[in-house]
Amino acid sequence: MFTEEYKRQAAELLVSSGRSIRAVGKELGLRGSVLRRCVEKLRQEPASATRRPSTQAAPMSADQAPEIARLREENERMPIERDILKSRSRSLPERGHELPLHQGPS
Repeated sequence: MFTEEYKRQAAELLVSSGRSIRAVGKELGLRGSVLRRCVEKLRQEPASATRRPSTQAAPMSADQAPEIARLREENERMPIERDILKSRSRSLPERGHELPLHQGPS
């Protein structure tokens, strides 16, 4: 699930970049229909609502979008990989009870 702020920034990126909904959506991991609704919502807001206080971060640029999308995908994978490693470590012998390796004929 994406935050409202992320969706707003995605809509702002789409509008400012002039790129297609499909291209921006693919980079950011958003469906075209979701991005389209975000743009409609952004356009319906009064101009004062779209202005941000100066303390907030600037909207993401087109060159940041692929990196953010990659990091989001990586963050989705990390809990899965962690769970795999946890279950794997439970099935390994405890220290001190390790099995000796076969060294073959000397």
